[in-house]
Amino acid sequence: LALGEVDFLIIDGKSSKVNNFTCRSLKENRADGSYASVSAASILAKVYRDKLMIEYSKSYPEFGFETNSGYGTLKHREAIAKYGYTPIHRRSFKPVSQSFKRYGE
Repeated sequence: LALGEVDFLIIDGKSSKVNNFTCRSLKENRADGSYASVSAASILAKVYRDKLMIEYSKSYPEFGFETNSGYGTLKHREAIAKYGYTPIHRRSFKPVSQSFKRYGE
């Protein structure tokens, strides 16, 4: 379905910065525990993310993406400190926002 065809959205997390929908929406913390569709979407998103992180690990092996699924493990934070951040890093992640070094510089 295209977003324009959606009548109602359920968003997992009240603090989500996602706003300005043209349809009705509900923001609920832990919605994946209350709504089967959100739970299913969460599983699909995590499987996709894990596969994506394995692919990213081939380009950036120093960061251990294949084992941390994008989470800031100690090894991952140490790699950011040593090598800098990559184009795929979230700028809002504190070790990245505090780093002035870009990967490969």
